[in-house]
Amino acid sequence: MAEGKDPNNQSSNATPDGGGTEQSSRATPYAGYQPAPGMPPAMAYDYRDDEISLYELWNVLVRRRLMIGAVFLVATIAAAAFGLSRTPAYSFDAVIEIGEMPNLSGGGLQAVEKPSVLVTRINEVIVPAIVDRTEEETNAAVPRLEAEVMDGGAAFVRLSAEVNREQESAVREDFNQLIQRVIARHEAVMTQRRRALTRKLSRLEQEVQQVVQARSELFSGLKGLPQLDEETATETDNLSAAAITLGGIVDLLLTRETEHEVADLEARVERINQVIEMTRPTQVLRGPALANEPEGQPTSTIVALGAVLGLMLGVFAAFGREFLANAAAQAESG
Repeated sequence: MAEGKDPNNQSSNATPDGGGTEQSSRATPYAGYQPAPGMPPAMAYDYRDDEISLYELWNVLVRRRLMIGAVFLVATIAAAAFGLSRTPAYSFDAVIEIGEMPNLSGGGLQAVEKPSVLVTRINEVIVPAIVDRTEEETNAAVPRLEAEVMDGGAAFVRLSAEVNREQESAVREDFNQLIQRVIARHEAVMTQRRRALTRKLSRLEQEVQQVVQARSELFSGLKGLPQLDEETATETDNLSAAAITLGGIVDLLLTRETEHEVADLEARVERINQVIEMTRPTQVLRGPALANEPEGQPTSTIVALGAVLGLMLGVFAAFGREFLANAAAQAESG
């Protein structure tokens, strides 16, 4: 019988530790809540609803293992097919050093051509002409050569291209033509500079000879002046002494001036000769050569990356499929 049963007693729903059951804890409204007429009471928030269960995640992966395996295999096979079907590309390069020539003043050396200017001329003028002619002769596409400055403080220019084994001979010929054109142009510029400095050197040597000759003529003229005998000198002591002193001063000044001018001209001549001897032509530091190993990642790395990506995509696809299945089930039950 229900006689003597306290309707406020909740012991029948209590757990052994004195607490309420999970259902009663969720169904109890918070204190002080008064529901509106006709509205159901609000349920207390249970934080356990937001917890992620690793067991449930594992169950999803187990249920969708076939999907994960299928995506994994497709991605791995696609990566392997790409790695095996691609044509290996090798680096083909050469290095040239720009020569140095005397500047117009003859006081030092300068590059035959600025590295940045040479790189622009190679990429925009020389390479298109060579590649177009090679493609017309072979009726096949030829890799484009590129030039770049290796070091801003040095006159090193690197020529490079990516080729396969079949294109090696054609690209090597293009490299040789390009290098020959650069060297020929620089040799022409250096020849013109040497000629200009040689003409300047000849003029300086002529000036030296003219100064020496003028000095000799002047001394000869001074020696040819009438000399005062002892009798005249005795009568005009003051005038004689002044004339002798003036002649000595003029002789000394002219000697020093001409010697200084001759020494300066001879020093300039010597400096120009030294600079001309220091001239260095443009040369090939490293000839055209094909790399031993292909560019890019090896096939094994590509397959490994494809397998990892396939596994990740498979897991994402499994959880996505599980989410859509749960959403559909809830829609049907609702």
